Amino acid sequence: MIKINPKQNLQIISFVTFLSFFLISNIYHISKTYASNGIEISPASETLSLKPGNNSIKSFIIKNNDAFDVAFNIKLGEIIDNITLLENFPNDNSANWVKINNTLFTLKVGESKEITYTLNIPNSSPNGIYYPLIAMHITQAQLHPLTDTALLDENIAYKLKIQVSNDTSNFNAIKISTFNINKTLVIDNQCTFNIILENANPKQFSKPIIYFHILDANNSIITQSIINEGLDSLNLDQKWEKNFNIDFSQLKINSIGQFKSEILVVDTITNKSLIQKVSFYFIPSQYILITFIIITILIVLLLKVRASRKKNNN
Repeated sequence: MIKINPKQNLQIISFVTFLSFFLISNIYHISKTYASNGIEISPASETLSLKPGNNSIKSFIIKNNDAFDVAFNIKLGEIIDNITLLENFPNDNSANWVKINNTLFTLKVGESKEITYTLNIPNSSPNGIYYPLIAMHITQAQLHPLTDTALLDENIAYKLKIQVSNDTSNFNAIKISTFNINKTLVIDNQCTFNIILENANPKQFSKPIIYFHILDANNSIITQSIINEGLDSLNLDQKWEKNFNIDFSQLKINSIGQFKSEILVVDTITNKSLIQKVSFYFIPSQYILITFIIITILIVLLLKVRASRKKNNN
């Protein structure tokens, strides 16, 4: 019979406790690491407008950011009344409009792949908005050696929103409701612009992108930027608003005078565009400081002249 003294008993209990904690923590770590969905899709969705009988070729990029290889099995589906359907489609279902050649593939860790698909809108398709989707069943390509199971087994979807209309080219859905600046005279190098867009077309949605410019008196571009953050498709009467600040000290403008800012709003659905401009005056802050110094010197000189005249008169 083996005798274990209390000290050895305590060591055994400590070792078993540590081993249990180590195994539990590692199993928890494995499940957290490999059950997470590290698949990146860009762009996240697609919105477009087509006439019956038209077709379009589009694509998106999938990237595997997970810590293991991922296998993909692509199926087509549609969202109808907030219900996702992945099989048993009627012939006129919009899921049948989408064609993809390569539906089975594997992405290694860090690998990307461009998925190209074709949209064919039948001539008989009635006007309306349709929501086909590209459903992807993703699984871990190889079983994990510690668990002997595929800890990743999920479904993700690339959603499409298609406006089908016979007269999409006759309407400009975008309307610039507001484009202004918070001050007409900028002397502190800071100003704020406000933009409000809305969809004024009852027959189709819009998907705008904004090009912003500041021009000098000679219409030369001083700065420009593209604004598409947060811009998604706008439905009827839906508005989008953005306020953004401009720091003129970063633009290195040294001239005084009138400037113009303009926005070019392009509807990526119909390729129609609108332009709106606003004018303002700008005085660099260094000129304000120089002017203040000159005025201060003049006042001091004037006071000295007056004091000298007063002294001479006495």
